[in-house]
Amino acid sequence: MKDDLRSVFVAETRGLLRSLREGLAGIETNPLALPELFRWAHTLKGDVEMAGLSDIETIVVPMVETLRAAKEKGGLGHAEAELLSSAVGACEDLLSDKPVRGLPELAGDLARAAAPQRADAAKRTMLNVLVVEDSRLQRQVVADELGRASDAFFKVETAGRLDGALQRLAAGGVDAVLLDLSLPDSQGVETFERVSRASPETPVIILTITNDDALALEAIRKGAQDYLVKKQLQVLLLSRIVRYAVERKRLDTELRRTRESLEQRVKERTGELERSNSELRLFASAASHELRAPLRRIISYGDLLKRRSQGRLDQEALGFVEMMRSAAHALDTLLASLRELTQVTTATRPLEPVELDAVLSDVALELRPAVEEAGGRLEIGPMPRVLGDPIQLGQLFRNLILNSLKYRRNEEPARIAVSSLDAGDCFELAVEDNGIGFEQQYAQQLFQPFHRLHGSGRYEGLGLGLAICARIVWRHGGRIYAEGRPDQGARFIIQLPKPGPGPAREILH
Repeated sequence: MKDDLRSVFVAETRGLLRSLREGLAGIETNPLALPELFRWAHTLKGDVEMAGLSDIETIVVPMVETLRAAKEKGGLGHAEAELLSSAVGACEDLLSDKPVRGLPELAGDLARAAAPQRADAAKRTMLNVLVVEDSRLQRQVVADELGRASDAFFKVETAGRLDGALQRLAAGGVDAVLLDLSLPDSQGVETFERVSRASPETPVIILTITNDDALALEAIRKGAQDYLVKKQLQVLLLSRIVRYAVERKRLDTELRRTRESLEQRVKERTGELERSNSELRLFASAASHELRAPLRRIISYGDLLKRRSQGRLDQEALGFVEMMRSAAHALDTLLASLRELTQVTTATRPLEPVELDAVLSDVALELRPAVEEAGGRLEIGPMPRVLGDPIQLGQLFRNLILNSLKYRRNEEPARIAVSSLDAGDCFELAVEDNGIGFEQQYAQQLFQPFHRLHGSGRYEGLGLGLAICARIVWRHGGRIYAEGRPDQGARFIIQLPKPGPGPAREILH
């Protein structure tokens, strides 16, 4: 009975070796036969073990590993096919009791052939692909094509209806979906939309027939990664499209998450900045009030001392009182200016459309006494509408006009002109005078706090007026610079962006 069973396994072994020899002969013209070859070799290994054919087993075991590696790699090279054919021939000779030389060397060659193929296979990506298609034949075609891919491992799962596909997606672990838009339980772009809602992070590739390309393109506009015509499926094209779709979706997801993270960080930093500005405003206001209160008392007592001490204090003592009062007034002015600078820097009022004609009309009316006292003339041309803070824009022009009056030439009446120019992407506003001017090399220093080109004894002020102007312009997203020559006047140019569409907003710099 035992001998009869062995005879069965030997006969089975002969048949399997014959099938392997024939399959290897046509493997180059029929790559689809590779999985079948591996199945035959694996069965042969079991039959040889059962038959107790130990010599043949030493060859069959590395044969199985070589075919396994080739199957995982997705192809069998010519050299490997020749080697396997030699191994099959050696097994047939051994089964016929013919002498075979070099069996250890042959087994070693097979083991070495399997090793690099296993190494190449280990480098490839494993992707889980869900094929959603109501045609069983079409599902099998796609699965077979992906199974032949040599650039990636594809584990293919299939679903013939949308509800089954949605259940599988809910379980997770799907890297890509190949989706037919015409299913028994769903039709058209709605099919894609339901898949996309069920698994937003999974890339979807549309499977289409030649007459519904427009439908596939509509799905792509709604977020599908690509589409394939069913009749044109090829292993390289299909594998590449799936891999590219997975990679694009991964990059899109990373980009979206990075953008959301940045937006959240900007939101948090903006909140911190607003809180900091609020605290700074409160501190500046409180500090200014607390410091100016004793200063005003010093000024008041200085005035009282001066009035009541007439005739009792000599001129030197009265001079000391006057210097005390002047210093207190200067410090009071400094505190007021610093508070003003802080308010400009930390302002939070939203920008709004502003008619500069109206702003400058109010400024001119306010400064008329000062202009007339200086014997000067103020000329204001047509002004545009800009996006801004009307209070700060009034302060900007007030400071610039007062600066021109301060630095006028004594021998000539002050002439101040305010004009505007449409410079394309911005409005260019200018305040020009005929005053004492300055060396152009010092133009940038004019806008630094507490910096004055002329000595404090000759001209009053703290050097904060133009610094405040610069910060107002910067808050409005603009630019300010100055041009001048000694004794030939100065020109201050402000560039402000034109109002754009949409609601008014704060411009942060």
